[in-house]
Amino acid sequence: MSRRQRFYRYILYDLMGWTIDGEIPHDERRVLVVFLPHTSNWDFVIGWLLICAEKITITIFGKDQFNFFPFNYAYRYFNVVPISRKKSQNFVKQAAAQYDDDAALWTGMAPEGTRSYQAALRSGYYHLAKEAGVQILTVGPDFRNKRILIEPLRNVEETFEQDAALLIAFSKRCVGKRPNMSI
Repeated sequence: MSRRQRFYRYILYDLMGWTIDGEIPHDERRVLVVFLPHTSNWDFVIGWLLICAEKITITIFGKDQFNFFPFNYAYRYFNVVPISRKKSQNFVKQAAAQYDDDAALWTGMAPEGTRSYQAALRSGYYHLAKEAGVQILTVGPDFRNKRILIEPLRNVEETFEQDAALLIAFSKRCVGKRPNMSI
């Protein structure tokens, strides 16, 4: 274990007192990590500490209009792939192409799409998992109990409604930093 990894483990587990409830499938090569509930910027902090503490290489998708100096350095550091979100472009096809280009790729998405309250999940994660043919790893922070819940890897459901119902049930077991913003 590297010094950097030990440092992040110390911060997340010892200093902050968080635990993991579930298993991280380190041996899987192609995974879509779905992270929810997404209710505050602290979700990113906890998620990033987990990624560093467990030595997970994960790619996230970001708006291409922010990929310029000086933000391009942050994009590289946080392993962000710029994706065009124009109507004429297809986000799912662009994101799925990343899996075609890389034999070992973990990507992460927040299906709520925002830290604000949403009545329903967005379907991009579902279509990406279908298009790329990857399994879903559902991960969520439970701020009340200071634990990170991790569901076993699973295949995408037959319909978006069925899949979204699984994620909503999962998110009810997690308490976001701002619970009133959870789905």
